[in-house]
Amino acid sequence: MAEAPWVLVGGLGFIGEHLAHRLRQLGLDVVVLARRRSIKKRGRLARRLEKAGVRLASSQRDFIGEEDIENLSPAVVYHLAGKASGSWRVQWEAHVGLAERVVRAATRVGARIVYVSSIAVASDAAKAPPGEVITEYDIPPGPEAAFETIHAETKAAGERVVSSSGGKWVIARPGLVYGPGEVHSEVKLLRTAAKLRVIPVSRLVPIVHVADVADVLSMAGHGGLDGMVIHLVSNYTLGDLAGQLCSGRCLRASVDKLLSLGRLAPRSSKLRLAWSLVRRKYRYRSRVLRAYSWRLGPV
Repeated sequence: MAEAPWVLVGGLGFIGEHLAHRLRQLGLDVVVLARRRSIKKRGRLARRLEKAGVRLASSQRDFIGEEDIENLSPAVVYHLAGKASGSWRVQWEAHVGLAERVVRAATRVGARIVYVSSIAVASDAAKAPPGEVITEYDIPPGPEAAFETIHAETKAAGERVVSSSGGKWVIARPGLVYGPGEVHSEVKLLRTAAKLRVIPVSRLVPIVHVADVADVLSMAGHGGLDGMVIHLVSNYTLGDLAGQLCSGRCLRASVDKLLSLGRLAPRSSKLRLAWSLVRRKYRYRSRVLRAYSWRLGPV
């Protein structure tokens, strides 16, 4: 009898591609479940995944429903869908509405859920003096926090949906994810700046290499982290990444004060999200993953 597949909901993205490859390396049956429109829009990525032995499944409607997940009878469901900006409706659907459907389907088939959240939840929820190290156990329940962004508020709501499911679950909160094939605007800006020999530096924005994200999410799917909230943040920051990109002589300029303008930006914007990560000068660490050896890898 074939083993149950591991299903990536929202897997046609940066983290999804790397995670799918990692799981295939382990010999697992991997299915990326996406809307037909998303598969068509990201056809090149879809073909790369299929070439690597990843199966693609499309939703029956213009959204991923419970039956789409349940029909695959998965062993593990990864909730990878996420929006860093956008309207309340868009972010709520990606982070909460879909999470509710994932939970209902996973509960019926007995699947483990791995929900990819955001370190911004910890940034907003922490009630600690400026400059403190924030770990998983320092974070109060989401409803007690005043969230600076729609992104953090809806991600926290999604966390509550998953953690109250009564089944097997893991919640992972990554920082800024970068690596080969990177698409984030922040890293694109660093690349452009490096060519001009000017580097915008932030020692406060936490980063994590996508290979580490894929490794830890794989660990979460195999068990051993059930019932835990984990911080996927390395010992490096955006400033360290900037230094790697500009190996020669560059003019370095701190952007932390510039990011403070984010307090004037809409709650739906990426600028407001960036400001929420630097305003209290927190440093983020993981007690759960304290023995993990993080990398400052290539972009």
